[in-house]
Amino acid sequence: MSENFWDKFLDIFTKSEYFYFVLVLTVAISIVRFFNMLSKYDSIMNASLVFLIVLIAFRLLIKSYKKNRDKKFNEWLDNERQRLVDDPLCWNILTKLYFNNGDPVQLHVYNQKVQQLEQYLMISRTTNSIFAWPSALNDPIFPYVLQPVAEYYIIKKLNPQ
Repeated sequence: MSENFWDKFLDIFTKSEYFYFVLVLTVAISIVRFFNMLSKYDSIMNASLVFLIVLIAFRLLIKSYKKNRDKKFNEWLDNERQRLVDDPLCWNILTKLYFNNGDPVQLHVYNQKVQQLEQYLMISRTTNSIFAWPSALNDPIFPYVLQPVAEYYIIKKLNPQ
């Protein structure tokens, strides 16, 4: 399914991968305007120059906002992961996985602490297939492995230096 001309044209000004193209276009129009090379198109160049400068300023503001938001989110995520490591039940699960030398450990999938550790990407399931008797489907057991970020927190807690 092909896009029409205007969709492709607007993509150049709105998508972040074309930011340097917009920046070069702004510099080129500024140079042409500064040396008065195309004086009969001054009004069009002025309008496009203002548009491009506003677009660049908006893009830079969005980038700084996203960077600040990501920094706050990473701090929050670090605090939540540290809180999970400090929780005795989560610590028990994490150490069981850590001292199993990378081999999967069978854990109950509906356990609240297992779900929290999986939600914060500290452990992950090795399979989504379940082979159990129908009576065991209410509380299935899946193999889980430790993620590298969890190993970092475990080593940090075991070796406080």
